[in-house]
Amino acid sequence: MISSILTIVILALLEVVIIKQLIKIANSKNILLDIPNARSSHKLATPKVGGIAIFSIFFLSLFLYPSFLTNNIFSILAIVLIFAVGIFDDLLELSPYPKFAVIIISSILIIFDGYTINSLGTYFSVTASLGILSIPFTIFAVVGFTNALNLIDGLDGLAGSVSLVILLGFIYLGVIHNDSTILYLSSIIAIGISVFLLFNLHPAKIFLGDNGALLVGFIIAMVAIKLLDYISPTSVFFLTGIPILDTLFVMVNRIKNKKSPFVADKTHLHHQIFRHTKDGKKTVYILALSQVMFTLIGLSLIDNSDFLNISIFMTTYMLFFIMLTSSENQKNQFN
Repeated sequence: MISSILTIVILALLEVVIIKQLIKIANSKNILLDIPNARSSHKLATPKVGGIAIFSIFFLSLFLYPSFLTNNIFSILAIVLIFAVGIFDDLLELSPYPKFAVIIISSILIIFDGYTINSLGTYFSVTASLGILSIPFTIFAVVGFTNALNLIDGLDGLAGSVSLVILLGFIYLGVIHNDSTILYLSSIIAIGISVFLLFNLHPAKIFLGDNGALLVGFIIAMVAIKLLDYISPTSVFFLTGIPILDTLFVMVNRIKNKKSPFVADKTHLHHQIFRHTKDGKKTVYILALSQVMFTLIGLSLIDNSDFLNISIFMTTYMLFFIMLTSSENQKNQFN
């Protein structure tokens, strides 16, 4: 117990040192800086180095947990690829296609280490086994969630806070099921994000960048798949609720307004809530607390009927959609 606490403290202190050095390098060399634009919520150029710090802690931790290294060679390669494409995107502003290609390749790699979704759950005593569709569905799910987390990274502290809540739920499940892989991945990334948030809460000194958002999203997707060994597939919708709800909300809203679902705009949940609160901190608190609520619901539904779970989730989604779109319509009528 004491050695575990000491390890956490050492890794956290190391990350603080790494982040401070990265901030100096980014500012002095004028690299990996997020320059404000029309869609930005910040006004100053800010280093996009959060992912580098989290990846550094993850890499160092591999020496403390060598069994993960030996049993997950393909997964580690996948994580490195995800981090690398994020760095290149932050440096060169890649088009979506190379990013998607690398995430797809990385999703295929983790399948070789056993990270696959084999079932969509059990409905009326019938298991919805995916069979030969398990591999393409796994790729679809990993690519989808990796990008979903990247898309909510729009306000100081938002992606980090939501991710931390998700990971704390995963850590709890790792403890009760005594799964060292779930515990290791969730704990290391949770430590990385906790320290990152010290520098990312408003006013942010650093951002995750694509290198961080893609990295964290990908690892969360990996752990979620691993959790399917113990929990109902549909409970994962709650455990990772806000990023999934946000993606669904944005896609439906864009299609409803006859726009491409893949063109960036300001229809995300944090945009909609911010229009009402006019306060970035309050918006982050609302969404972080919403994720806390979803996580608690998810933990209570892990052994529940998949049909009931999916019904509750879709009802929740409809309530979110109706509430946000109706309030937006009312606001437009008064303008």
